[in-house]
Amino acid sequence: MIKAIILIILFALPYQSANPELISGRFIASDKFQGLTNPREPIQMLFVEVQGKGTAPGVKLLKVVYYPETTGIRGGAKFLGNDTLKYSNVWKLKFHLPLEEREKHACGQFDNFFRASNGTIDTDGREPLLRYRSTQFEADIKFENLSKMPCMILDSIN
Repeated sequence: MIKAIILIILFALPYQSANPELISGRFIASDKFQGLTNPREPIQMLFVEVQGKGTAPGVKLLKVVYYPETTGIRGGAKFLGNDTLKYSNVWKLKFHLPLEEREKHACGQFDNFFRASNGTIDTDGREPLLRYRSTQFEADIKFENLSKMPCMILDSIN
């Protein structure tokens, strides 16, 4: 357990500092079931492709959790829209490590498949339902080694 925490810190540490540096990146996928999250504390799960050398050599993809503003009523969350998530957009993104219990829990929720309330993989009758939609082309995508990908919390987009 301690080794895992140390590895996460080593992956994400370059993204942290007293004055967090803005990282250039583009969104490559988003959760197509985001509207089904808790309306009092909605989350949007995204994947970001780090552009350029970045501050962590070797890190090209990040799992990202975004907490949108909400009215607390289902449908009242202001998720990042399709215009913001377009693959052609390169953004300056500011992140922080998941430090609070709710942030750590959200980072643990990344799964390639949409799951039923009992934890089983939901299907469309034959095929498992993939959870993430590409921002580059109209297709659902599946990530390999999802559990090894660093997870960050999105603070701001410029």
